[in-house]
Amino acid sequence: MAQGRGAYRARRDCGTSGPKRGWPSISKKNDQHSGLLKQLFMALDSAYARHPVQSAVLYGLLPDDSALVRLVQQGQPIEQRLATDDTTAAQYLAAHSSRTGWLNLADDVSRWLEIGELSGEHNRRSAAQMSLPVCGADSPRVRRAAH
Repeated sequence: MAQGRGAYRARRDCGTSGPKRGWPSISKKNDQHSGLLKQLFMALDSAYARHPVQSAVLYGLLPDDSALVRLVQQGQPIEQRLATDDTTAAQYLAAHSSRTGWLNLADDVSRWLEIGELSGEHNRRSAAQMSLPVCGADSPRVRRAAH
């Protein structure tokens, strides 16, 4: 990544799965979700193996849009749950991406902190960060955020 650049933000269209039948549908739905989580973890693991970074995380957005919850991760543990309010969105790129639907690439975190695009000392743990929204195939609504 080039040092000294400000920010890169791009709109991204984003995937989900659906239910099955009756009371057994909960079990089948859980099987679908379990299969999806395994696929997500395998994809994250594969990308992490090729391009090791400090942390790679996929967050899921709760149905009421109140918080992001960590679904899978590789590397050093980071926040398990992030609120999606204005304050948290100013401090965490994943929360910001989930609210705006925009990819956020902070190639120089120190600079982002200096100019006020990000806040919070926890961001100093990495020199660069990237978060992108993940949407459903059936809807432009953000369902997850990759960070």
